[in-house]
Amino acid sequence: MGPANNTEPSHPDSSHASARLRIALVSQQDEDYEPSQHQSTYQTNGKTKDRVILHRIPRKVIKGSTKSLGLEQVASSKSSASSTLIIRDRESPWDTFQQAFNYDLAGTVIIAVRRSRPTRFKAIREYGAEHAEKILQIFGHFRHKNIISAEECYRDGTMLYVLVDDLPYSLDHLVALHDIYPNESQLASIIIQILNGISYIAAAGFEHNALTCSTVLFHPDGSIKIAALELCEKCQPIQLHRKSIRGLAGIMMCLMQKYEKRDGVVGVDDIERWPIGSDAVEFLSATTSAKSVTELEQHPFVTRNHQPQVQLSKWIASLRLLRRPLMVAWLTTLVQYRATYRSSFE
Repeated sequence: MGPANNTEPSHPDSSHASARLRIALVSQQDEDYEPSQHQSTYQTNGKTKDRVILHRIPRKVIKGSTKSLGLEQVASSKSSASSTLIIRDRESPWDTFQQAFNYDLAGTVIIAVRRSRPTRFKAIREYGAEHAEKILQIFGHFRHKNIISAEECYRDGTMLYVLVDDLPYSLDHLVALHDIYPNESQLASIIIQILNGISYIAAAGFEHNALTCSTVLFHPDGSIKIAALELCEKCQPIQLHRKSIRGLAGIMMCLMQKYEKRDGVVGVDDIERWPIGSDAVEFLSATTSAKSVTELEQHPFVTRNHQPQVQLSKWIASLRLLRRPLMVAWLTTLVQYRATYRSSFE
């Protein structure tokens, strides 16, 4: 009978000695790393034994002045369960995150990864002193599935950095796709989500002053979220919210025919694609006379659509937007960071 097939040396003590040596080397060579271990098994002489494998895991190094504890603000709404917004005073986000790249999407978005675990991208938005207090108030109180939300806020001097939902596209990307138009059901899936967001903002006593295709973001999963919240202004709930409704009409026209009509005229020119009397055209026409957002929410165009996100996600998947250059850049950067992260263990 031949010798047993051993996957490890027959003297396990040698592996433990090697492990102790690796701990010593880690502590001597780099104080910014701490050892971590996990347990696995191997066989020798037909017996199963345990071994400990040590890794070097980057440890976050706190830099700069003394940091205060994060202040927790609880925001709740009728549309979601209570959640917590963490505000970190006198702390730079760059002690925790490493910037990868940035781009413009309803304002500047900084894409970053955590220094300790660079395996997933995070989106960070930067606000100056002129918007900081308003943004804190809005993110602290707004919590709706169709409005961009915040996870953490960092106050660093006069600047405010907010860790937000990571949505890679705006509706401008859909409008820019030549010869690709949503059908009536897909259009309704977009409009109903925007309308829900507008209604929530209105109920909170605000109005979005610049609702356009560039300030409405979407995710490949079909979710639509209103962004650029620094452009929201206080108003009375009883006001008509004409700016928001007019913005919604402009978004509809761009999605239906790639452009808005001139001189504030609301309508579409392609009556073959969008026939007169269709629910979409009737809803678009209703935006010119609606007295409230609630009135539009009761229109058949949106009430007949019961699963807007599911329907929209199927259409977005068919467009293969994940092949866009931006997504390629994201994936390339992720691969580079993962390669760097792995090399730290070698």
